[in-house]
Amino acid sequence: MRYLETLREFDGKHVEPLQEIVVSGEADDGALHEMLMLSDHDEPGVTTAATWVVKQWADRGRGFTREQVRELQRLLKVDAPWEAQLHLLQILSRKDILLAPTKKLEKTLLGLVDSSNKFVQAWNLSVLAKLAEQTPALREPCVAALAAAESGGTAAVRARVRKVRKSHDWAN
Repeated sequence: MRYLETLREFDGKHVEPLQEIVVSGEADDGALHEMLMLSDHDEPGVTTAATWVVKQWADRGRGFTREQVRELQRLLKVDAPWEAQLHLLQILSRKDILLAPTKKLEKTLLGLVDSSNKFVQAWNLSVLAKLAEQTPALREPCVAALAAAESGGTAAVRARVRKVRKSHDWAN
């Protein structure tokens, strides 16, 4: 694996080694496939670094096939490092990504509603609402999650709730 050693250099703060991967212009399908495989690594630092790279590629306009979206969804786990969860949620919340509704994704998103990390909690609400837009049966639990977050969440979470409610009429 050509990226593993570089990802291991990531110390959780300084992204310079990762930035080299991003700007190298290697966001082709082979590089993305390898980075997605490394996003499921048993070393939390590698997982976080790999998802950061994938997010940067997405921010630079990298599109994802339906199969790649399913893989991104599969990588989102309740027990993953919070940084990796955040990166994946930010990618999955993009307007150009059509989620593949699955029971596993529903279960994961509902499991992250009470995340101890306010950023994960906030971005999770966006993805949960996006999935509920496609899956009307999920709207009721989503509205309940929004109400709970609105009453007990941090300022960042409450701001995300307002944004979700503004974007989805059924969420009010």
